[in-house]
Amino acid sequence: MSIKVVAERAGVSVATVSRVLNDHDAVREETRIQVQRIIDEMGYQANHLARNLRTARSGLVLVTVPDLRNPFYGRVIEGIAERLQPLGYHTLLCDTRQHSKQVSNHLRLIMQRKVDGAICLDPYTVHRSLAEDLHDLPWVACCEYDEDTQVPHVGIDNFAAARDAVRYLLDRGHRRIAMIGYDQSFLFARQRRAGYVAALKQAGVALDPDLLRVAPGLGFDDGADTMHSLCQLRERPTAVFAVSDTLAIGALRAARAVGLQVPRDLAVVGFDDIDFAAQTDPALTTVAQPMEALGRAAAAILLQRLTRPADLAISQTLPHELRVRASA
Repeated sequence: MSIKVVAERAGVSVATVSRVLNDHDAVREETRIQVQRIIDEMGYQANHLARNLRTARSGLVLVTVPDLRNPFYGRVIEGIAERLQPLGYHTLLCDTRQHSKQVSNHLRLIMQRKVDGAICLDPYTVHRSLAEDLHDLPWVACCEYDEDTQVPHVGIDNFAAARDAVRYLLDRGHRRIAMIGYDQSFLFARQRRAGYVAALKQAGVALDPDLLRVAPGLGFDDGADTMHSLCQLRERPTAVFAVSDTLAIGALRAARAVGLQVPRDLAVVGFDDIDFAAQTDPALTTVAQPMEALGRAAAAILLQRLTRPADLAISQTLPHELRVRASA
């Protein structure tokens, strides 16, 4: 005997019978009584084995990362695993290198129930395409997000953090402050650039386009190459704010290569506070992100979504901290 026969006998849809069997709230009480009476009269028993196969969890959570070579993402992943593993979940890492098609293919694993959900650290352009394809399936944006998608997310206030870093340099007397930025398809890059511009404007310092650079990547060499180009200016900067520690550490190396002493000749401030930041010579002043905490928070939100899929408005903004060291 099938659920379809029960539905026909009760004069309701198969979906309604299913909701009664699963004790779902979205059924009128009189309808529930009627359907349950038919079930009892017919002696219908649900196929629990099939239902369990459809609803069983895989124990896997997909984590998409634009570049696993960046130490920042490793620390976030540690936080994700710390929150998920005690509950029996394991992470499946996907290094997308910003290929939206690749991440879309991986996230389709959710639709096939091969993974239970996903945490996405990719740029907002990827989030937008995923939101269109996956609708209300369980995934969470971490660090990067697109507000228009209404997907739960966790991050920091990048605008305020960058503004704080540049204000610190301004308070130290610097006026020619360069910025080593990154691809504007990333929300963090746009927000940190906006914070840099706002800090200069509030201090009455004119924005010099020559001091605003975009690195081709987030690697150490990218920071060094961009710093070399800044050093070739007729009037070089006295301070540099980089949107990542990897870029800032590369800038430190380039400054030393051309004979500049940090911080006497050039102050350098980074962003993230990766493990290398405290080990440079001189140690790097940087904006510290709570990387592990970001991962833990994203995992907690995903777990909440797995139990309550309708909770789309969840979001968290975690605090940042400017850690002053010898480089500035």
